[in-house]
Amino acid sequence: MFIKTKEILEASESALLGFSVNRSLLKPVQRLFVYPLAYLKVGFGDFTKPMAVWSFTSFALMMLLTLFSSNMEMPQEVFLILFNMCIWGILLLKTFSTPSSYAFYGATEVSVNKIVDILDKNGVQSESDIKLLENNLEKVEQRINARVKFYKWIIGSFWGLYLLIFNFQLRFLSLSDKKIDDSFLNSSFEGFLYVVLFTVFALLAMFSYKRASNMLIASYFCLLNAMLYLHRGFVQLFNISRINTDFGIFRVSGDWCFKSPKVESITLKSIEVLGTDGWVLLDKTSERNSQLIENLLPLLLSHLLLKNNAM
Repeated sequence: MFIKTKEILEASESALLGFSVNRSLLKPVQRLFVYPLAYLKVGFGDFTKPMAVWSFTSFALMMLLTLFSSNMEMPQEVFLILFNMCIWGILLLKTFSTPSSYAFYGATEVSVNKIVDILDKNGVQSESDIKLLENNLEKVEQRINARVKFYKWIIGSFWGLYLLIFNFQLRFLSLSDKKIDDSFLNSSFEGFLYVVLFTVFALLAMFSYKRASNMLIASYFCLLNAMLYLHRGFVQLFNISRINTDFGIFRVSGDWCFKSPKVESITLKSIEVLGTDGWVLLDKTSERNSQLIENLLPLLLSHLLLKNNAM
């Protein structure tokens, strides 16, 4: 399971960053030079998304206020009150927005489906596998939090070193009876600006790294808890990569209740047929495919029962 967890994390990182999950010769080079920048970019986008929403909303309201005030006489005091409400009122509403409006920024249907495919590909189906994977991911999350704390120590140590050096400079000047001239003040101010810029950059990088890691790990915890609930409710996910029938070759995914093995207990998530140009996704709601699905369901049930008895 340790090896599986590593492979699952690597594939999930590739999916999160928009790269192919398949292994290649360039993958180690990408992981070393490209992935860190892309990882920070994803985290920075998630971190600044509320600010982008606030900026766009405030700008749109201020434009409407400007157009409205230009067409009618409005006291300056009223205009200033409404102007500040457009800025600070929206900021207040966005700051204290309900969790449902921001908790799932990183989790989308596409990303969850990719994670499901990765778990199916690595054979994480049983309850014991899910629990082992969850325990390993908890350890990974602890390592991530430890690394973030280390980054905080680096920033704090950098400021401590800067203040210590600046204090030594002042003490040296006081002992040597030299006056604090403009050149010393200018150089000190430039050094202070460099330290502030470094701190801002380091904090942004640290928050971006933390946000991207949360997006990666939190999606797994939500999905694994849902999978545990399904297993404890005697519902099992399945992903049949290839099933041969007299009326075609199909690739099917969905779930079924193995404690009540009936055709009615099978729920199809997706169904694809192998055509001349490769796999073609079928529309489950189409009347044209309803008869095909009805003929396929008994074969799926036999396949699932055979696979379940062999486990």
